[in-house]
Amino acid sequence: MYYCNNSIISENTGYNNENGIALFGSDNCLISRNNFHHNIEYGLNLGGYNNTVFKNTANYNIGGIRVSGTECNVSENTIRYNYGSGLYVSSSYTYISGNIASNNGFNGISLSSSASYNTISENTANNNWVGIRLDHSFMGVSSHIISENDANDNNICGIYCM
Repeated sequence: MYYCNNSIISENTGYNNENGIALFGSDNCLISRNNFHHNIEYGLNLGGYNNTVFKNTANYNIGGIRVSGTECNVSENTIRYNYGSGLYVSSSYTYISGNIASNNGFNGISLSSSASYNTISENTANNNWVGIRLDHSFMGVSSHIISENDANDNNICGIYCM
């Protein structure tokens, strides 16, 4: 879906699709209490400004939840058993808190090199390849706040900045 501004998407199930839900160019949306599983790309693939992703479940997808855009809030989601990364963020000024991103094949929580000024706090990222991964651009990793996360029993490390 494109340009679905000021929308509420709640209590849906998306499975056996390319993406469970895909929203692009969509601002000021609330995506809550949905269940995404067994999709061949992401459970939720979201692009836009000032979106809230709250209390969703994304399990057994290629990637759990992907967020791009600016000033989003990604809170209290359960993201487990995905083939790739659980939560992939390429946005800036995003608040990532209280999520469970465990038992994923790659990273529990991954921030791309284009992401900056994000707050990552009070998340659980256990039993992944890497718990929380921050990729850098040629200018380095930019101004993130990482605090009070639980990132244990991962194959490589709990928090990885590269």
